[in-house]
Amino acid sequence: PADAAHEVDAVAALERAWAEGLVQAVVKEVSDALVAEGRAQAWQVFRRRAIDGVTIEALEGEKGLKSFEIHAMLKLVSRRLRQQIEVELRREGVSEASLRDAAAQALRTSIGESFD
Repeated sequence: PADAAHEVDAVAALERAWAEGLVQAVVKEVSDALVAEGRAQAWQVFRRRAIDGVTIEALEGEKGLKSFEIHAMLKLVSRRLRQQIEVELRREGVSEASLRDAAAQALRTSIGESFD
């Protein structure tokens, strides 16, 4: 039983490391694309909220934006990340039926929050 628990922990750690690596690569790709499209502020807002943990209220003051604008940016970036993660998962051979759940899980594993 102890060996089985250790094996489960090792598999979970491997899956987490894989998901984090996948999300890191996608984050770089999506952030670069947003900057190239002139949407750098959307990426900055997402980064401050999702990665740095800054509150919506603090972002309103920091960025001079209204709450609805921040939420729209968070949704935009989250959607783009999820779409790109789905592209990568498809390349990895994840079934179409599992793509959305797997993409959401990869984001939650790495970022810890959904902005839908």
